Amino acid sequence: DQSGQLLKDSYKYLKVDSEKIADDILDNWVRPIRLILDKYRDVPIGGICFAVPGPFDYKNGIAKYKNGVKYDSLFDINIQTAIRKRLKKTIGIPFHFLNDAVSFGVGEAWQGKTKHSKRSIAITFGTGCGSSFIENGVPIFSRKEVPPSGAIWQLPFKDGIVDDYFSTRWFLKRALEKYQVEVNGVK
Repeated sequence: DQSGQLLKDSYKYLKVDSEKIADDILDNWVRPIRLILDKYRDVPIGGICFAVPGPFDYKNGIAKYKNGVKYDSLFDINIQTAIRKRLKKTIGIPFHFLNDAVSFGVGEAWQGKTKHSKRSIAITFGTGCGSSFIENGVPIFSRKEVPPSGAIWQLPFKDGIVDDYFSTRWFLKRALEKYQVEVNGVK
């Protein structure tokens, strides 16, 4: 709600296969949004926020996934336009897109373990190494002591960059090197 409190039963979880075709992915993204909008139709909605991994044009809501691990079928699709068409009732509701690691950091600052901290850094490990630098609940993307876009994945580390060592790619490479095991993913 407008005070920052989670609405009762407003959390929905739906597994999405990131390797499916664009229509399947978008239809799956819309399903929980529609459920929430229907359930809270009498509650004024201040916006719909998406926590999405990069590469993504967050300002314009356009997916930039290409030749990667996930969501390739969404390449160059304006996600905001595609979802609005599917929902057909979001006129006037602003859409916001934020990197998933940054969203995690903001969530922790607003409702989690760093709620009472003025400044925090959140690091997430998954397909890549995500990060966010938060001050007073707001992400910092540009400041002298913060890396460009608040991202650490591209910073030099050992013989490469951070992402080479703290990501799914590293785990898969290490499993092959150390155990001669090829795996399709990491859980």
